[in-house]
Amino acid sequence: MRNIQLVLSLWLLSFTAYGQQCVPPLSMIDINGNNIQARVLNQGNLFTDGASAQFIPNYNASNPVDQPSTIFAAGLWMGGLGAAGDLRLAASTYRQSSKSDYWPGPLDFSGQTSGVICANWDKHFLVRKAEVDAFLAALPLSPGQAIAQFPTIMGWPGIGNPYFGSVNGFDLPFTAQPLAPFFDQNNDALYDPLAGDYPVVHLRGQPPFVPTEMTWCVFNDQGGGAVHTISQGKPIGMEIQQTVWAMKSTSLPVLNNTIFTSHRLIYRGTEAIDSFSLGMWVDFDLGCYQDDYVGCNPALNTFYAYNTDAVDGLPGSSCQGAPTFTDSIPVQAVTFLDRSMDKFLTSSATPQTEVLAAQTDEFYNLLNGHWRGGEALTSGGSGIGGTTPADYAFSGDPADPDSWSMCSAGSPIGDRRALGASKMGEMLPGMINEMTMAWSVHYGGPPPCNLGNTFSDVEDIISVYNNGFTTDVHAPKAQPIEFSVTPNPAFDKIRLNYGEADVREIRIFDLSGRLMQSVSVNTPNQTDVRVENLPTGIFAVQVLGKSGVGVQKITIFR
Repeated sequence: MRNIQLVLSLWLLSFTAYGQQCVPPLSMIDINGNNIQARVLNQGNLFTDGASAQFIPNYNASNPVDQPSTIFAAGLWMGGLGAAGDLRLAASTYRQSSKSDYWPGPLDFSGQTSGVICANWDKHFLVRKAEVDAFLAALPLSPGQAIAQFPTIMGWPGIGNPYFGSVNGFDLPFTAQPLAPFFDQNNDALYDPLAGDYPVVHLRGQPPFVPTEMTWCVFNDQGGGAVHTISQGKPIGMEIQQTVWAMKSTSLPVLNNTIFTSHRLIYRGTEAIDSFSLGMWVDFDLGCYQDDYVGCNPALNTFYAYNTDAVDGLPGSSCQGAPTFTDSIPVQAVTFLDRSMDKFLTSSATPQTEVLAAQTDEFYNLLNGHWRGGEALTSGGSGIGGTTPADYAFSGDPADPDSWSMCSAGSPIGDRRALGASKMGEMLPGMINEMTMAWSVHYGGPPPCNLGNTFSDVEDIISVYNNGFTTDVHAPKAQPIEFSVTPNPAFDKIRLNYGEADVREIRIFDLSGRLMQSVSVNTPNQTDVRVENLPTGIFAVQVLGKSGVGVQKITIFR
């Protein structure tokens, strides 16, 4: 009887764990490691908060209101045919609280998850190079000291991390499945930060590196049995591990205006999927959303948006309340770095050529380079109704009047959406693929129909990728932040003066390494911190910024 009760209890536990459907995620985070501030989500979409555009070049933290952006939203699309010819598809466009094709968290080896797992993983993990440098310089540390001073590194979801649960409040999967990438100091395939392991970007076939700032999350399209309410497609059984990072460069300025994304796709399904395609959908809003043109350069696996005329806005520089670029209007490019761009479509002149699907077969048609209704893309004009089939819409240089572009076609102004897709063929159970992309902002040529240095910049980005990010594009080694603390000794309040340093956070530790106080910083030059709740004693004050870390001791009297 006891054995029967045990089996029943385990069955009920399993049913409880896997009987709950996931709900759409809520987590989002900003990455701001160079000139761009970009909003990162975990629902297959990017660069939006659901209501406004959040890919902002030349971001000014001291005046965050009404800064023009270049992208309103982007979304990951994928789809193929099951063994019975049934369509398997997942997609994301605009973030919607009630609709989703993707949910947070990893899948187990059988391709399953649950509502509890999804809820736990509804988060992003962010690490800066300055933190990694400071952490490595501070070793050796006790677990308590390390968790208090470097929670982002100690809580990184690397496989086998023994401190993950203490930092995050839930456990890693008890399996051998890989999660967030890390530098493995002793090559034991387990993440142990106190042994010298630390977070990295690790792309397939390339050496690991630490960018200026990076964030990681994981999501899936199984959702504990939840229905795909955006595409209405059948689940694929895909786990997607997403890494987003920013870099600074002293020799290649375009990298200061580029965000990189990598999607690692782990197929947990049980049957082969044929004719599988993977794509990135983008709603460009180049300042004003009403006057954009879009094109592509197939040789560079790149598509882009540019302004239709010399003034951003309609009429004049106004745009129904949307912030506009008042001087230099940039070009926004999107580049496939590790895959070919096999198809490209963009919204053109007619309803039939809108790149915004509603039904499952429409999503799949677009992924395969056809318009929503199945009509073929043809060369010239608006891309429909011609006699010459094409794989890429508006593939000519806008500066060349004899090539096919929106400029030469005289396309009407409008709000543009676009989709670049890569054909992957057969997807087998257990197969792992990656899609790495560069999202770059370019300046140099006056509009209209002038892309300036966009193509040469993209060539530089491709070269950096091909060389494994091994040049000086690595973020410079973190420099100590100089700051002063007054008064010292202190009683109830201290003032930290840090000048031009971009300080983000202030932490106060006791001499055992225990975190006593943490304050987010949103003021330039100086910040006041209340310390009346601290006991008499000596404490360490730590300031953290994008460029480095600084530490000073203070004395508190009571």
